[in-house]
Amino acid sequence: MRWPTVTRKTLQKRVEEFLTSENRRFWIHGVRGSGSRTVLLRGITAQKKPCVFFDFGICREANLDDKLLRRRLLDEVIKKGAYFAGNKRDVLDVLTQYDDQIPKKLQDLQHWLIKDDSSPQFKPRFRLNPSSKKKLRDARTVEEIWTSCTDGMNDTDILNFIASLDQEKGLEYVLKATSSCDGSYAFCEIHELFRSPTLQDGQGLYDLLEKSAPQAIFHTTDAITFISCRGESDALTIDEWSEEMAREVTRKAVKNVDDDVWKSIFAGVGGHAAHLHLAVEGIANEIEKPLPSSGPKVASVEISQELRDELIRDDTVVSQRDISTKEKYLRQKHLSHMSNALNEIEWQIQQFESNDIIIKKTIEQKVQLYESIKYICSKPYLIVRENFDIPHLHVAALLDANLLTVKMNPSRVTVANELTRHALIAHCMQQYEDLSTSNKLEYNLHCWKSRKDMVYSLNRLTEYW
Repeated sequence: MRWPTVTRKTLQKRVEEFLTSENRRFWIHGVRGSGSRTVLLRGITAQKKPCVFFDFGICREANLDDKLLRRRLLDEVIKKGAYFAGNKRDVLDVLTQYDDQIPKKLQDLQHWLIKDDSSPQFKPRFRLNPSSKKKLRDARTVEEIWTSCTDGMNDTDILNFIASLDQEKGLEYVLKATSSCDGSYAFCEIHELFRSPTLQDGQGLYDLLEKSAPQAIFHTTDAITFISCRGESDALTIDEWSEEMAREVTRKAVKNVDDDVWKSIFAGVGGHAAHLHLAVEGIANEIEKPLPSSGPKVASVEISQELRDELIRDDTVVSQRDISTKEKYLRQKHLSHMSNALNEIEWQIQQFESNDIIIKKTIEQKVQLYESIKYICSKPYLIVRENFDIPHLHVAALLDANLLTVKMNPSRVTVANELTRHALIAHCMQQYEDLSTSNKLEYNLHCWKSRKDMVYSLNRLTEYW
């Protein structure tokens, strides 16, 4: 099965419009697997403007610490920033205005290059040709030192030269140098700077990018990062596919999905792009499997009319109709095929349950928690304040675990996706089933007493408590 590439032109156009504007910041948010990354990449590609793209997802995949991450980022900024329009030789004034220690660093570098000693102060990322070295010996002013070193260098070498002025501030200097040129940045999965357990100073790196990058798009699949870091910047939140769009994409991948099967798929995973892909892929694989070789023929048993009438009357007997391969998949193998996605949601639920603000010591507290979740899952969304200041602790904890996500225009929160909705409801039901009989009776009593107030508070998240 070949899953078709989906272009969401309206969303992509928002990215293109930002890159041609004078605005400095743009945020893109969508739950993981919703296609938000694809929207970003296609918008950048279509615009054809020099852009440094860096995916902070490597923090999770490669377990990078702060030093290695900054080195990776510096390499990427130099490689792509070299294509920014502008004269890199004219950035000396920009650097000296930014840091008054630049003249001294250039003089120290001159001394180090002439002496050619083994001091660990510098680790040059460039190489001087003999004529430049001769000019450097005769240089007296800062401008002469700069000119002697950069003459004959291409743009990449100049950025490497700037990065060599200070091992600790190399990335900072290169970002500042490129800020005077014409180009953009796109930082994917920026939330890893705050979420990754291997980083000690992710906040410091984010502050540096926010301060230095001339024009940047920040992409995140984390709701709390989006809420806390976006500020007043323009933003785009990615919705799931509509049923019509999801059906059209599915039809291109698998031709013979009938209406009943489609309704089962969409009820299970909704318009979440990645989950829909998995579900349809499972059906396609089942269809393409060769039929098992038939065994010896068994004589058919003739059913009398009396027995047939009895079977019809007995509703405990499974229907005699044939069950298609697709229906068998939906009945038996669907959950196993979605195991990775379900395991990820289960991990998110565990993160939610272990949050310090979740208190469930008494039956009454459990009622408030799990009945709130069930009510949230029963609603398409909950309206919140425009700035996403959410005082409800249960809603805030669900957002922190990315079991809920945020949408704009109007500001609202909704369950991350249909699979998450089913998992949350199942989790709440399991918590109830694990109670003793007496505790169930107490649970039901508290539910009857407090449900009205609980629903009232969730429906009025825009009001101050």
